[in-house]
Amino acid sequence: MLPLLLAFASSAHAGAGVNFTPGVEGQAGFGAPVASADGRFVALTGWNHLGLSVLNLETGAVQVVSMARGAGFAPAWDGDALVFKAIAPGVALGGAAPAESTQEAWRWQEGKLERLDAGARVGQPAVLAPGHLLWTHGDALAELQGRAFASLPGVGDVDLLAASPDGASYAWNDGSGALHVRELATGSTRDVQAAGVGYRPAWSPDGALIAGQSYDGRIVVTDPARNVVLAAVEGAHPRWIPGTRTLLFDRTETSADYGQESGRSAYEIVSASLWTLNADTGAVSVRLDDDRLHPRFAAPLPNGDVLFVDTTDGALWRLHGTELVALLAAPEAAPAAPPPSFAQTAVSMPYMHQLWDTPDDFDGGWSCGPTSCVQTLAKWSVLPNADITASWPSAHTSHWGWYIPNNYSFNGYTYDAWGVAKSQDCQGAHGFVCRQYGGAVWAYMTSFMNQHGVGSAQVGTDYNTLISETNAGYPMMASASVLGYGHIIAIRGYLTSGGSAIHSFVTNDPYGNAGTGSWGNFDGEGAVYDWPGYDNGYLEIGISQLFSAHGTAPVVEEPPAEEEPPAEEPAAEEEAAEPVDTGLGPAPYAPYAEPNRSPVPGSATAMDDIGGCNAAGFGGGFALVAMAALTLGARRRR
Repeated sequence: MLPLLLAFASSAHAGAGVNFTPGVEGQAGFGAPVASADGRFVALTGWNHLGLSVLNLETGAVQVVSMARGAGFAPAWDGDALVFKAIAPGVALGGAAPAESTQEAWRWQEGKLERLDAGARVGQPAVLAPGHLLWTHGDALAELQGRAFASLPGVGDVDLLAASPDGASYAWNDGSGALHVRELATGSTRDVQAAGVGYRPAWSPDGALIAGQSYDGRIVVTDPARNVVLAAVEGAHPRWIPGTRTLLFDRTETSADYGQESGRSAYEIVSASLWTLNADTGAVSVRLDDDRLHPRFAAPLPNGDVLFVDTTDGALWRLHGTELVALLAAPEAAPAAPPPSFAQTAVSMPYMHQLWDTPDDFDGGWSCGPTSCVQTLAKWSVLPNADITASWPSAHTSHWGWYIPNNYSFNGYTYDAWGVAKSQDCQGAHGFVCRQYGGAVWAYMTSFMNQHGVGSAQVGTDYNTLISETNAGYPMMASASVLGYGHIIAIRGYLTSGGSAIHSFVTNDPYGNAGTGSWGNFDGEGAVYDWPGYDNGYLEIGISQLFSAHGTAPVVEEPPAEEEPPAEEPAAEEEAAEPVDTGLGPAPYAPYAEPNRSPVPGSATAMDDIGGCNAAGFGGGFALVAMAALTLGARRRR
């Protein structure tokens, strides 16, 4: 039964402004703005979708709507009213653990808040027509027309519905990312298979096309009636320009594109620009490329102006023709909203940080892939402890960080392939997994795991796979896009609400928790993120590939038919460290050694996927495509 309309101000919405926590670029200031149809108002949120405010573009006045988590994920304008979803924190009574959070649908108009719905699983309201709303409620759909509620057949666990401009149809991506379109009057549904897998669908102003963000980091424009793709380009955060069939979107370059010599940090946006895509011709053009700014999250206005966020400091800007106008500086930090409280289903596994658990003389800034692999091996106690003392954030013993940059042997393989790391070349897990590319190569990740006796394969991007693997007791790994940066993470499980799985997952993020403050912190163990296209009060990240890790079904790959050519010996004064044969017992610490030589190239090439800390991340975790060696790069010991 759907709830009655309740008009009141919840404590979750109280506060003086949106919470902005400084950190890496993308962790401060405003998130994506959403302009009203008439261009008079714009909805503003924080970088992590925390809180919601409204800016009057005519007067410059800002009014706080909500301080709730997730309130700024995908607000929608209904005339001069604003509808949105928010996460209400669970209440702790008498010292007990907080009760489970609830998900709520709200409407704000003229300073008044009205709660439309609340429950274990409630989606973001979509506007079919003025005063006519549709959202998911558990396994059903809730329709509100005026003051009358109706319950319609559901679409599964979906957060975002996209209403066509005429209100006759709505579209959604299911948990696997597949696109569907349903007619409101008849309930007739068609699958738009050509669209592939993605999230955040949006209809063109004429109602003929649907744009979405693909899991592999492209913007895909589909004609749903003909089930054909009209355009697919690299980019993120697409928005239709009012009255046109042209999209506005952004592109970024990260520190990956500048290599070791740049001296840049592992997670740094070097440049960002705004682009347009003509859906009819496929033509792509630059709209704004200014070295002084990093424009992202564009919101086109009816008069041709563009609002955007400069992610160097999180400020809001307006582009009027070629004139740049600063509108709002990033607000001062406000008290954080209480974290969501949902039940977890997760496997246990040790945690490793790519910076703080690797040797002090090694920069693990690009080592998210190998670190995720090694900590997943640690779940199964595969490698013996190779204890070192890591000094940050305070002195502590790291059992497995030594394996990341150092030459070692295990299970008949020697990990002496050289790879590009953040500030120097190295061997070990990083050298094997990353090679000359710096970022983790997907095929090398699975080979590394298999050679250590943990069965691993690329298994797609269906969230149901994550659920089934967790239920079977297996962790996973994922190639992701976090705040626009390519990244590899280990996955331990998922969250539930009201006894049903929701699209939020538990990780061991080797770079810390990107949703709670300055990324690079030591809070990555158990970090929770929202699946792309879902809002449960956590940071939404992109997922471009999942990897299995079956420790109970070891698979050891056969060695290559031919040995790799031996690597060039280093100069006499720069002798390489001898490999430590960890198959014979615990490995003693050996200092990281860096001979002055290039990574060993493979003997054959093929197109392969690269992800990780120094791979560019567009929306859903764009995986760089590069020429990668087919040879395994670890010598089989005879």
